[in-house]
Amino acid sequence: PSHDNSIREFQFPVTLQAKPQEYSFRFFIHVGGDSTLVHSVDRVVCGDFIALYGQSNMVAQADYDAVLASVDDRLLRNFTFNQDIYQLNQLTWFPSKQPYGHTGGIGLNLQKRILQETGIPTCIINGAQGGASINQLFDRNSQNPTDLSTTYGRFIARMQQAGAKGHVRAFLWRQGEN
Repeated sequence: PSHDNSIREFQFPVTLQAKPQEYSFRFFIHVGGDSTLVHSVDRVVCGDFIALYGQSNMVAQADYDAVLASVDDRLLRNFTFNQDIYQLNQLTWFPSKQPYGHTGGIGLNLQKRILQETGIPTCIINGAQGGASINQLFDRNSQNPTDLSTTYGRFIARMQQAGAKGHVRAFLWRQGEN
């Protein structure tokens, strides 16, 4: 044990089951005869990542409020930028209905159906951009593929920061008029 107040990193394996359940974690530090809670995490789910990309028809916000009313998102997740501020430190986990419109109607309906039929929670990462051409959607900085100034870069950064890399169960593309 060090008494110099420096930060120490540690890791330990945790196995979670992908099922319709939320998990909570409490982290304590034990010094002498006492334990102190130093961090807690609630509402953790284990499930599958689904990636969506394309144009506005992949966002699908027609009758969106009706879709919102039909979906219980307690076990469904979205990983995106807080308040559309495109900085890595603004990426965070949300229930799928938040922020408004980010998961999209297709994403919410897909999550609802997967949970009903399989019992597996999901995280939708929807990188679709209304009115964008295929060229615009794949405009990438080859020196920095996660360049947040591009639609592609923001999508890839979200996938990587969420831990989805290598774990995406499905990728759906929907392109329309452009």
